[in-house]
Amino acid sequence: MRGSTNRRGALTPLEQGLIGCGSLALLIVICSGVAVYYAVQNAKKGMSSDPAVIRGWLQAEVKCDPPKGYECLRGANFSAMGSSLGTIVIAPPDAKLAEGVDIDPTKTTFMLMKGPMIDQSKPKDAPGRTVTKSEDCVFTVGEKKAKGTKREVTINGEKQVEYQVPLRKTLLFLAVGPADKFDKAAMDDFLKTMRLDVPFDLPTEIRETK
Repeated sequence: MRGSTNRRGALTPLEQGLIGCGSLALLIVICSGVAVYYAVQNAKKGMSSDPAVIRGWLQAEVKCDPPKGYECLRGANFSAMGSSLGTIVIAPPDAKLAEGVDIDPTKTTFMLMKGPMIDQSKPKDAPGRTVTKSEDCVFTVGEKKAKGTKREVTINGEKQVEYQVPLRKTLLFLAVGPADKFDKAAMDDFLKTMRLDVPFDLPTEIRETK
């Protein structure tokens, strides 16, 4: 992924997602130009790069803090057409996140993405991105087991790995990082500290049969 040159009035990927440009976090259909306008304005108001503010959003969603060595670097939390939408980006403090770019390809990045039926979504195909392998995995979330997905991808010639776990129908966990040094220990610790106690959490939970 590459950052774009800053310019006044340019749409960020978050805003582009609102008008159907492929943001994983915001898979929502907006039916009119007026709705697009107000959704974009709400998105701008709901953006933050204040770690304390974003930690509050993280606590509200999964009742935990970032894993050791990581920080909440960027986020958005707003409503559009009656739906709650948002993104929380968690990465090492020295991660280089360019304007409108939420991932440093040299670092492991965790994201929580909120939107209607987002548990059924996955990253869309994009120029320079190729999925080379995809497989089902089992993750420990809190004290429960749940199914998720691991993908091996190549992005602009760089090998990356992605892990995806639906936390509820409106909340998705995504982890992205370099294939040769992905911080799986931090991801496992992060997932284990999450607390999900709302009905219908963990839609892919593996339940023991009696």
